Amino acid sequence: MTDISKQDEAVVKNIEALNSGNPLFIKNTLVNIRENGHPDYIPVLIDLIAKHKDTELVDIIRAFISDIKDSSIKQILLDSINNDKNIDIKKDLLSICWESAIDFSEHLDLFVDIVINDGFDSSFEALTVIENLDKEISEDIINDNINRLKAAISNTDESKKYVLHETIGVLQKRIA
Repeated sequence: MTDISKQDEAVVKNIEALNSGNPLFIKNTLVNIRENGHPDYIPVLIDLIAKHKDTELVDIIRAFISDIKDSSIKQILLDSINNDKNIDIKKDLLSICWESAIDFSEHLDLFVDIVINDGFDSSFEALTVIENLDKEISEDIINDNINRLKAAISNTDESKKYVLHETIGVLQKRIA
């Protein structure tokens, strides 16, 4: 048996344990895979966040994903955020984005869309992602998004106007 097939076998075994429904197996598996993280686990872990009502387990899974430094999971997170089946955990996925060391600067438009279109909780998490963007963003892109936010204010309920105004302020500081 080659090392690759042993690795594949271990991945399958770990995914089965993650899908077992047993919180103890899941926690132990997370400990086992922490050192040898593998992008194949991320979709399974995101599904677990949606399935489990155990807040401690969800927090452990969120922290686990947030600790991954490999930027190859960026697209998995973005796809999960955009997937309608994950609407109930979108806030959790957004918090993983800002808690992680992965930079999402090139996706500013997506996070501004969320600030404008989603409920307060997801909007606030998207604002936090925007606050934590590291890379330089062109002034044109920032100004376009500021204009989109300003246009959305009049159609937004009072509870979200604060988030839109805060997002505008964060973006203005980037070009000041």
